[in-house]
Amino acid sequence: MVLTSFTVRRLTPEERELAKGLWASGEFLPTDEYWLAEFKIDGLKRQVGIRRGRRADVAEDMDQFDIQLRINQEELDEDVPLIAEAQAADILTIVRAEWEKGEYWKLP
Repeated sequence: MVLTSFTVRRLTPEERELAKGLWASGEFLPTDEYWLAEFKIDGLKRQVGIRRGRRADVAEDMDQFDIQLRINQEELDEDVPLIAEAQAADILTIVRAEWEKGEYWKLP
């Protein structure tokens, strides 16, 4: 898999409020820091949502990132199979490495 055109931006306050509902999980306690990364993987445009916080079952002083692959609207609209779970895991591994390498959470 080849990752190209990787860009990251912080969500606006309005987008963040929407994302809080869409990305909610009882297992992860987020802060107010949310990002959207857009990229191409093998030429196909993809997005991931990223939020800072910690899992509910870890110490309060831990700082973690939750990265969620977003499904393209076209994939939902058309009668095409969604990507396999193993492929999604591979994409998330590649994106996490790029996120950590670029230290995007430090950008304004």
